Amino acid sequence: LTVSLYRVHFYATKAGIRIGLWETVDEIHCIMICLDKLLADYCDGYFFSYGEKTCLTFSIRKKYALPNSPLNRQICTVKHSVSSVIPCIKLGKLYANISFLNDCIRICRFMRNFELCEGIAYSKESEVCLTTVLGNCDDEVYLNEGYHFFTLNNCSKDRENERVDNDQPELHVLPILDEVCQLEFYKPLFLSDWSVITEVVNTTTLLECLTNCAAVMQTNKCSAIYFIDESCFLLERMTHLQSYFIRERASVFVELLFCEPSIR
Repeated sequence: LTVSLYRVHFYATKAGIRIGLWETVDEIHCIMICLDKLLADYCDGYFFSYGEKTCLTFSIRKKYALPNSPLNRQICTVKHSVSSVIPCIKLGKLYANISFLNDCIRICRFMRNFELCEGIAYSKESEVCLTTVLGNCDDEVYLNEGYHFFTLNNCSKDRENERVDNDQPELHVLPILDEVCQLEFYKPLFLSDWSVITEVVNTTTLLECLTNCAAVMQTNKCSAIYFIDESCFLLERMTHLQSYFIRERASVFVELLFCEPSIR
């Protein structure tokens, strides 16, 4: 039997389905436990703690594999409705165990290719995503408490050639804000459509820099960071102006694709 191992970031609490917690002597023992559970519980991931000598086994959810699809390199304008009654709309399909609003939006974005989604009703508390389609004038949808309705308007390509060699986006926890953010680490040095909001000096870690951006994502429209030599540059999109940004080879450039409250 040949086993290939791939090291990934240990992110949000529901990025995988936890199978069990085991006391183990070493990492090899942890791997053997996962292999033993492979057929019965579909174990395909583990987290081994060298300090505690424990092994946490997972069944990783396929939806977090985040395939490098062209749809993942698009940007959509999303409108949030404050009403609890949505006219001229009919419910489509229900998707359970959808931990993030952004995942629900991505489902709708894909279904729009077949004209099967106009908007979504999403509840983070229930982790339920409901797609909706256009109805007639007599149709309407009543939203239960905790549900929010969003419509997808303009979706367009977003620097797909510039991002084609980037690794797949990753989910990272920002403990201070109690948020989970999906991050895309950029490989190119020549970047377009970004403008510096401000520079935060004496920033010692990448996590601190990311937290600075996420904290002002709504108020200052921060959506990316440029981190080098303990300097943290917060950046915003410049979609209507041709602006270019050349970063140093030793730097880190990260786009924050979305941030949402951490999963409980």
